[in-house]
Amino acid sequence: MDYRKESLKLHGQWKGKIEVNARAKVNDKDSLSLAYTPGVAEPCLAIKDDYNKSWELTRRWNMVAVITDGTAVLGLGDIGPEAGMPVMEGKCVLFKEFGDVDAFPLCVRTKNVDEFVETVYNISGSFGGINLEDISAPRCFEIEEKLKAKCDIPIFHDDQHGTAVVVSAALINATKLTGKKLGECKAVINGSGAAGIAIAKLLMTLGLRDVILCDRTGAIYEGRDNLNPSKQAIAQVTNREMTKGTLADAVKGADIFIGVSAPGVLTQDMIKTMNTDPVVLAMANPTPEIMPDEAKAAGAKIVGTGRSDFPNQINNVVAFPGIFRGALDVRASQITENMKIAAAYAIASLVDDDKLSVDYILPYAFDERIKDTVAKAVGVSLENHHRAVDDAACTAEIFVKFVKMLEERDIRDVDMLNEQGAVSVNTIRKLPTYHVIIFARNETGRINLYKLVSQSHLKYYHRRPRVPKSVLEQYRDGLLVGSACEAGELYQAILRNAPDTEIARLVNFYDYLEIQPVGNNRFMIADDKHDMISSEEDLKEINRKIVKLGEQFKKPVVATCDVHFMDPQDEIYRRIIMAGNGFSDADEQAPLYLRTTEEMLEEFAYLGSEKAEEVVITNTNKIADMIEKISPIHPDKFPPVIENSDQDLKNICFTKAHEMYGDPLPEIVESRLDRELNSIISNGYAVMYIIAQKLVWKSNEDGYLVGSRGSVGSSLAATMSGITEVNPLPPHYLCPNPDCKYSDFDSPEVKQYAGMAGCDMPDKICPKCGTRMKKEGFDIPFETFLGFKGDKEPDIDLNFSGEYQANAHRYTEVIFGKGQTFKAGTIGTLAEKTAFGYVKNYFEERGVHKRYCEINRIVQGCTGVRRTTGQHPGGIIVLPVGEEIEKFTPVQHPANDVNSDIITTHFDYHSIDGNLLKLDILGHDDPTMIRMLEDLTGISARDVPLDQRDVMSLFASTKALKIEPEDIGGCKLGCLGIPEFGTDFAMQMLIDTKPKYFSDLIRIAGLSHGTDVWLGNAQVLIQEGKATISTAICTRDDIMIYLIGKGVESGLAFTIMESVRKGKGLRDEWIETMKEHGVPDWYIWSCKLIKYMFPKAHAAAYVMMAYRIAWYKVFQPLAYYAAYFSIRATAFSYELMCMGKERLEYYMAEIRKKGDSASKKELDTLKDMRIVQEMYARGFEFVPIDLYTAKAQRFQIVDGKLMPSLATIDGLGDKAADAVVDAAKQGKFLSKDDFRDRTKVSKTVIDLMDDLKLFGDIPQSNQMSLFDFTG
Repeated sequence: MDYRKESLKLHGQWKGKIEVNARAKVNDKDSLSLAYTPGVAEPCLAIKDDYNKSWELTRRWNMVAVITDGTAVLGLGDIGPEAGMPVMEGKCVLFKEFGDVDAFPLCVRTKNVDEFVETVYNISGSFGGINLEDISAPRCFEIEEKLKAKCDIPIFHDDQHGTAVVVSAALINATKLTGKKLGECKAVINGSGAAGIAIAKLLMTLGLRDVILCDRTGAIYEGRDNLNPSKQAIAQVTNREMTKGTLADAVKGADIFIGVSAPGVLTQDMIKTMNTDPVVLAMANPTPEIMPDEAKAAGAKIVGTGRSDFPNQINNVVAFPGIFRGALDVRASQITENMKIAAAYAIASLVDDDKLSVDYILPYAFDERIKDTVAKAVGVSLENHHRAVDDAACTAEIFVKFVKMLEERDIRDVDMLNEQGAVSVNTIRKLPTYHVIIFARNETGRINLYKLVSQSHLKYYHRRPRVPKSVLEQYRDGLLVGSACEAGELYQAILRNAPDTEIARLVNFYDYLEIQPVGNNRFMIADDKHDMISSEEDLKEINRKIVKLGEQFKKPVVATCDVHFMDPQDEIYRRIIMAGNGFSDADEQAPLYLRTTEEMLEEFAYLGSEKAEEVVITNTNKIADMIEKISPIHPDKFPPVIENSDQDLKNICFTKAHEMYGDPLPEIVESRLDRELNSIISNGYAVMYIIAQKLVWKSNEDGYLVGSRGSVGSSLAATMSGITEVNPLPPHYLCPNPDCKYSDFDSPEVKQYAGMAGCDMPDKICPKCGTRMKKEGFDIPFETFLGFKGDKEPDIDLNFSGEYQANAHRYTEVIFGKGQTFKAGTIGTLAEKTAFGYVKNYFEERGVHKRYCEINRIVQGCTGVRRTTGQHPGGIIVLPVGEEIEKFTPVQHPANDVNSDIITTHFDYHSIDGNLLKLDILGHDDPTMIRMLEDLTGISARDVPLDQRDVMSLFASTKALKIEPEDIGGCKLGCLGIPEFGTDFAMQMLIDTKPKYFSDLIRIAGLSHGTDVWLGNAQVLIQEGKATISTAICTRDDIMIYLIGKGVESGLAFTIMESVRKGKGLRDEWIETMKEHGVPDWYIWSCKLIKYMFPKAHAAAYVMMAYRIAWYKVFQPLAYYAAYFSIRATAFSYELMCMGKERLEYYMAEIRKKGDSASKKELDTLKDMRIVQEMYARGFEFVPIDLYTAKAQRFQIVDGKLMPSLATIDGLGDKAADAVVDAAKQGKFLSKDDFRDRTKVSKTVIDLMDDLKLFGDIPQSNQMSLFDFTG
């Protein structure tokens, strides 16, 4: 049937769809006199005496006016009031047929809101309710609100609330089928007119938290340009994730789509990006946002539309007749949110659970149960409800209904009710926020303040830290709470003319009230959002109101500056930083500088001199006097406690020492151990050693070596307890025979190696038992680590294998207990280079030319400003058992990443490392590489000798590799790819210094890791002949040992060393002392240039690792290259590097041709290519990747050749490589299509693999061709 043509025809026949039928029959004189004059005068007089009689003596109790202005009729738009009459008549028919309500269509000829409101109000006494219909947004919101305020009968805009009720009912049932809770769903509403906004509001009342509204422009979010007032208001409570972009962007991950918009705007591709089992209610009429069959094909589980020819029709007719029936029956004065919720649940309840299905989530429009069920749910009698006895009866009736609703939701007790009604953390995160000022009055307040900071970052963070007032109240002891600036709750309440009761409640919450200079808030004058602010006088008036509130509620009022920078001219820094971060209003800086007392008194002179002095001086001091003198950082040290750590450390150290050196110990060993342990234990550091010992032993037990960092290798106690492999004793011989244990520290041949390394000495046979002796010792003073008085804060840094680091971090929890360890937090500040970019871009964008010196001045003012937070790569802060972390610092997620499970200290760890123990558990490639080398060769790295001549020759030539420099692009050394020495910079140092001994390598490592130690310093001195590699300052220890050797007092020598190694230079009095003791000028000159210096122990630990890897390179080359390419290579390419030497060198030449224009990736690729070139030069080759035996990330040795990992194929990442390995385990690949299906590898990568002949004879498809059987 053509409904349009037929409807037009019938309307012509009907001549209107409604008519008036007389209930009073007038067929004689008496009946006329009773229904009309003179008898009708009596009910008129009765109503005159009692207004409420109008409900009993007229039809008003059952009459509703259906009123429009014709501005939004169906989908036809603004067609005028008369043209809307057929719709109004139709609505009246539905009222009568579905609710037995007498309704009258009224079309009002005005678009003026106030005229419309006045017209409706003037006739409202004739009706029991008003149904607003087809009025455009946002006028409909204003009309409804104004009528509600004026009229004493229900005002109901069906386009808003009827639709919202039916949609809510649909979702109550739909979520039963999807198994999702409404409060955990994400909903997107397309269409932000009257219906869309009302739907959002009612669903949020029902518990929906995550909702985004969209209009033609896209997602609506707080602060978006060109939003009308109704959209601005809804933006404040929706889309709290601030999602931006189109509808397609908004629906990603959504569980629910609600369309009240336009045909065809939702596509199948969009639905595919939604969460699993999405609900799609596409209600645009007559053509929905997407047709139901298309929506289901794209994955929608439940689909509803506004049409009757598809399942799940979202039709207001199931709501508004019953809602008005119930409201009229109890003579309600308004239709409340609870009545709408009750109606939604009532409608949903009409679909029995056993009949509920994806195609039946709402009752059919002609279900006869609807009217009475909805009316009963809505209808709680409020007659005479201002009398106490009737109020009680009304309350009881509401309670009975309430209990029944609770039973339907399976809520059986108060605890369950409170749990269901509690505001969720997710809701709190999305609520509007206000500023507050919190002072810690005392130590209790400081800890409570830190707890608030922790919770605001960990639990409630959303775009900014926030904390609910209930939590602030919980931790209020010891705190002072101020009302803050214009962004504070009190100021905002005054701005919106909040009721006096609300203002009183807010004032009572705060300990003191704040007012700020007019200039701080001048921006509000030009801001359209603040209608009541049009002049500076308005701003002063608000301050006066706050002052009066202070007087009224006896709260001190304090005038504050809201300081963001110290001096007026400093605003340029804030302006530029804000501009650099994308703030559009960066140039509109308020004068947020620190004013003097005189300036503040002048600013607030309009309050009167006496009141100005009170708010500026008297009350400010009053607040200050309430606060005790406290430190933000707890002043005491709180090391963790491990029982018997002092004695355990002694026992471990002496047991190992006796195992190595025998009993009795050599005097030099015993005296050093005694001296160290006394210093360590008396200063409370034994627990640090025990912790490190447990971590290292655990790693070693799990098969991973640990390298020490920093100066811990200076400690013999660290060596004996297994923390470091570096032996700091002077070079010496030691017999490994357990029955002998002879040692030689004092012979002349040993003494000549003082300051060097034991492995530098020649081999020697034990004179007692004939066993070949071990060569030990690196000659490093303990005082480098702890100082001569044990007063230097120790720092035990450990290099674990990168793949074991996470295990080591977890093991700290095993040692100390869960919740006792935190990642060390860092604060990232604006770097000078970034600041320069901000400043330069700022002035260029505005066409302003600034001299370089001025730009540099501004850059310095911006540099160092806090930018973000993070975490130390391996730092772990340990909290002693029984202490709260907030005693020392708040905590947070790094960079406020709410998805991270890592918790860091809120303060930069440097601020608290004097109070709490910090462990440095770092990840490093060397231990990982050594583990792989041991696995491939079966040779323990601990057995690798540190004095092998061929290995030492790598640092001087390529002979040990049996290749010439021209074979590897002219590289003169064989240490390419060796840690510490494989870069061009380090190799040039080797060429310049010509090392002969292992100890020389340690000194070179010290030089390479220092800042301004080699270039322009030691390099110059060696070139000029003033120093050699042995006499130049290479490590920090060199300075202390040299100065002590010159006769400088040991404590001063240590102090000078510490100052120089930190880049703080030399004081004049130190220079005088040094000269008095014969220190040459070149040495003093060198000290002055140094910015940072490496400790010798650190360099020794690094070189030991590097030397072992170099040994494998010489004697186990395939294992070395397999380990290097697996672990250290960053840009290995199977296509570029494994197709033979000629192809490799062609690509190398291409990259080198680019010179400085080569990209970082190309430079990384070239670095790996040089190692491949060396491997080819040594006669080794690759075998093609075998899809069934290749490993995902690791190279392997196959028949004397190397098989690359799958991850070396360009475009095949680590996850895809893992997927290929897993798929290969399941059986042979039947075809390339089968390979793609099982591995999910992209077609582009598969085509590349095909070009590289990696598929062999695997066919393209599983399907057979007849041609496969022909010859």
